[in-house]
Amino acid sequence: DDYHDDIWDYRRLDHGCDETVQSEQRGDPTVARANKQYMLFTGLMIRLLGVILMIDARSALGTTFQLVFCQVLQGIGGGFASIAVQVSAQAAVPHADVATVTAMVLLVTEVGNSVGSALASGVWATYMPMELKKHVPTNNQTLLDDLFGSIMDITLYPVDDPIRVGAVTAYQAVM
Repeated sequence: DDYHDDIWDYRRLDHGCDETVQSEQRGDPTVARANKQYMLFTGLMIRLLGVILMIDARSALGTTFQLVFCQVLQGIGGGFASIAVQVSAQAAVPHADVATVTAMVLLVTEVGNSVGSALASGVWATYMPMELKKHVPTNNQTLLDDLFGSIMDITLYPVDDPIRVGAVTAYQAVM
């Protein structure tokens, strides 16, 4: 499959919509039944299943259906978990502090997201050039730099080209 930016935007939109819908659907029952720990555990397990399935879906042999299905699972699990965490935090404080605790929960979530992105970027920048050098059959450093700089450059090569195969293998090794 040939992925373009608009397709990836749909994937991001799908994941966000799934989280929002599940948050809305799970919010009222969670408050009504006061079973937030079960909702959190269920959400995290569904999200973990989506992450585990993503390992295969992100490979060169993964299908679009697998990729979307994993995103849907992660969105559903995230919706379960986010509502459980927010409702638990809000229930633990007086009414006057609900806005503050909600802001703190969202702040911690965003800080965690930022730290995870920074760590992933560090791993990518450290290991990807080495993996490209190991798997792409060339001594041309400019080509390796171009492949590292843009995943779209890989699509310029035929599917069975050794450069493309090596670059895909390198991307899979780092991911």
